[in-house]
Amino acid sequence: MSFAVCIGRRARYARLFINRIKTSRNDLTTVIPKPNEPVEVALRRFRRAIQNNGLIAELRARTAYEKPTTERKRKKAAAVARLRKQIRRALPPRKMY
Repeated sequence: MSFAVCIGRRARYARLFINRIKTSRNDLTTVIPKPNEPVEVALRRFRRAIQNNGLIAELRARTAYEKPTTERKRKKAAAVARLRKQIRRALPPRKMY
């Protein structure tokens, strides 16, 4: 399903549109309270489920417009952080003395 046959900027927007279609979330997050479970605990489980789904991050991203330059800058910083983390995990453990 590749509609991104266009050139340049249009191809990027076509890919974004295709990804948005693929990752659309139509199912609602539900938490069924267990018997004798306090409401606070069920609410905490609900918040954790939403956090794991990525809905909170998407909500924060959609609340305000992010300029393309700041979006690129944020994504580049995240990529650098992931690379540093990967390098740090590949190193042998530090000496404890």
